[in-house]
Amino acid sequence: AAMEILEGTLGLIKKIESAEAKLSAEEQLAGTLDEFPDNHRVQKFITTVKEHVQAFTHQSNPMLSLISNIEGSEGRVRVLCNLAGTLAQAGDIQQATSLLAEAQKIVDSIEDKSELSPSLSYLAVAQIKLGKPDEAKVTLATALSTVDKIEGIEAKVGSFGKLITALNELDDQEQIRTVIAQSLDLAGEIQQKAQVVLQQSLTLVSKMKDGEEKATALQKIAFAMSQPGNPKRSEEIFVQALTIATQIADAEKKALALEKIASTFAQTGPGENFTQLQFSIGWMYFEGQNLPKDHARAVSWFRKAAELG
Repeated sequence: AAMEILEGTLGLIKKIESAEAKLSAEEQLAGTLDEFPDNHRVQKFITTVKEHVQAFTHQSNPMLSLISNIEGSEGRVRVLCNLAGTLAQAGDIQQATSLLAEAQKIVDSIEDKSELSPSLSYLAVAQIKLGKPDEAKVTLATALSTVDKIEGIEAKVGSFGKLITALNELDDQEQIRTVIAQSLDLAGEIQQKAQVVLQQSLTLVSKMKDGEEKATALQKIAFAMSQPGNPKRSEEIFVQALTIATQIADAEKKALALEKIASTFAQTGPGENFTQLQFSIGWMYFEGQNLPKDHARAVSWFRKAAELG
């Protein structure tokens, strides 16, 4: 019965002719119902009322009508802030301030952290263009604290991109240092996840038959692990790749695979085990053991080992 009364009240409000009175009545209704935060049905009704208020506000303002068809709060904030910044630079401070205030209202209603952080970044840029650097600093500080609460690497990376754009406008040294520190933490998090994926990939490679494809796959995984990552583990995998490459039946393919793996690893900062293996390959070429006797290639491998070790 209570919900029927509320629906009836909203219907009566819609019949009010005065636009200003209608908007005021809807806002008062939503404010009154905010006193019932634990009632799911009431909260759902409040959302409907607020949507009515927002839609009516947009209809009554030609500038706001531009965002009425834009999906997502972040998209609406972006458009409003871009317009506000453009108008401010053109000298229309009054209209720019009005749009900024509307953007702020939308930002205040955003609960999704992955939408809130970039929206705050847009808001900060607009505040800077309106000559409000102190407000922009506070907004960016809030955006920075919000990034840590975002779930998902991709969403975090996207939010950092928006933050960096805003910081380029503000040029605040303290916040730049904070963003750099958070960026490094994020990079470390991404790197750790990448290492886990690469380790899992190794289990699949182990099921491949020894040969050129397996050696190449190991080479690529080891290279990825070292960019940057786990140099010791990548060396072990490179050694494994070289060992498998020596077992390739075709002499030319074997030689090419060995050269490719060695040249790739040379870029990653080789270790003692790898250098020793290079010397061993040179010796196998020199003696013709498991590799065709080739003194020129033997000398080449001895030289590689000497240069690295």
